[in-house]
Parts: sequence; C-alpha cells; structure tokens
Amino acid sequence: MTFSSMHDPLTSSAAEHVDVAVAARLASRKDTRLVRMVGDASEVGDQPPLFTICGTVLACGVLAGAPRATHAGAGMFGALLLATAVKTLVKGLISRTRPKVLLDETRHEVKPLGPGGGSVAVASAAVRAFPEYRWGFYGAAAALGLAQVPCGAHYPADVIAGALTGFAAAHAAHAVEPYLQPRPRPPGEAAAVEHARAELGPSVSRGLADP
Repeated sequence: MTFSSMHDPLTSSAAEHVDVAVAARLASRKDTRLVRMVGDASEVGDQPPLFTICGTVLACGVLAGAPRATHAGAGMFGALLLATAVKTLVKGLISRTRPKVLLDETRHEVKPLGPGGGSVAVASAAVRAFPEYRWGFYGAAAALGLAQVPCGAHYPADVIAGALTGFAAAHAAHAVEPYLQPRPRPPGEAAAVEHARAELGPSVSRGLADP
C-alpha cells in the first residue's frame, strides 16, 4: 500500500492531497543519516528548549542590567507562552497522521499541527529588541520549521500554519505588553507629591513634639 493510497479521497480536499504528496516526496529520505541529524538538531525548536532559551536571555538581561536583553527575554517568553496556548487549543480540534507514520504504512492518529510556531514567535519578539539581527533570527526560525518536512514529522501546510500562529502570537503579546507594565506618573505628579511631603513634614514633626 502506497502513501497516497492511504489518504482517503472522500474526506480530503485537493489542497490536502497536494500537501500530502509534497510531504511524501520530501520525506522519502527521512531515514538517511543526514536527515536524521537535521531532525535531531531541529529539536531545539521544541517548547522545552525554547522556554530555556527565553528564560536564559531574561535572566542574563536582569543580572547584567541590560534593558534590551531584559525586554527581549520578557517579550520572547510572553510570545512563546501565547503561541503554545494557541497550539494546544488547535491540537484539541484538529488531528492528522504524521507523514512518517503514513510512509511506514501504519495507521495512527496524532496531532502534529503547528510546528515552528514557537520558534517564529520567539524570533519575532527578539527582532523587536534587536532589529539589526532580524535576518538571523528569522532564518533560524525558518530552518527549524522547514526541517520538520524532510524528517517526515510534519506537512508543509502545518509548517506554514505554525509560522502564521507564531507571528500572530508575537504581535498579540506585544500589543498587550503596555497594559501589563506599571503606569508611569505624569511629569507634574511626582513634583506635586514631593512638594506635599515637604509641606507636611514640618507640621507632622511639630504635632508629634507638642505635649
């Protein structure tokens, strides 16, 4: 039984047929040593390593007193949290069989939608703090996502959906960020508070000194 014959034409669209055919072609060498090495290296784009990277950047920024790194780490962490939440929600609604499972001619339903979403979200947040490295960040995120296709772990459409999810999550996290920060006092408010303290200080001191 071939890869394409396992894809039910009665329950699939033409676009999904193309998606499956491309995945089958690109994953035909998934068991070679080179592709396996690429797959192992791409695991840095999984949630646990990405959370470790975000936490490390944030901690280094705080400890070193580096505002850009601190802002980048916080933004990366927030974007990754949101991308992970969206991915978890979508996985509960959509189920697809991984390409490598179909290539091995074994029926087993899994939920692989959304690869690369986390890495794109982290990269997008990092670009806001370090725009001069945008191509490096986006290039690394793209490589991590695209590597899933020849490994037979995900379909091309899943990679695209994951990238869009990551972009949306990063922009949403950035939009919410101002509402989570302490509201700065207006310029005149701080001076007024200090003036009131100066006026009240002597009065309070005299009141305490009176018998």
